Amino acid sequence: MKKLFFTILLLCPLTIIFSQNLKMGLYISPTINSINTNDFGQEQRKAGFNYGYSIEYQITENHSLQSGFEISKKSGQIETINYKSHYLEIPLKVKMKSRPFGYLTYFAKTGPSLGIKLRDNAEGSNEISVNDLSDAKTFMLMLNISIGTEYSLKQESTIYAELFIKNGITQGWNNTNNISYETFLMNQFGLSLGFLF
Repeated sequence: MKKLFFTILLLCPLTIIFSQNLKMGLYISPTINSINTNDFGQEQRKAGFNYGYSIEYQITENHSLQSGFEISKKSGQIETINYKSHYLEIPLKVKMKSRPFGYLTYFAKTGPSLGIKLRDNAEGSNEISVNDLSDAKTFMLMLNISIGTEYSLKQESTIYAELFIKNGITQGWNNTNNISYETFLMNQFGLSLGFLF
């Protein structure tokens, strides 16, 4: 019992230190989705919507590590085939902040994210069998780049807006015998609006 008590006493200061440098929040992101293949000119963009939970840990005055999770809707059309998929994304980003200008702070973020498939759907013309359309990859790796600004509120809370690009690094869809792509990368461009506290 004494060992447990002293362990808790030792962990309490660490918890306080980490909590002082930790921020959490929610965000929503309207997006424009596209699919890049080796056959340029056949792709059509689709609108989508993401939302998620963000955790940010400050490591220096102007640098932070950011993670969390996001529900991301990815889609796009190639010729007569409409591809749709939902992923749970887990990012790991480095955030670089400017010095404050009044209540405003500017930042840039970059880092990878891992996508885990939740569900998918593909629809084609009547000439294409459903069995020919296959399904989305179970796992997908993406690279994130974004720029934005934060507005400071009371008690160190902030609201923010950022423009971001997510580029697929790994293939986003499985090939079939009848339909296959040398390159199939699912990309997103969007605007995130959220708050941290």
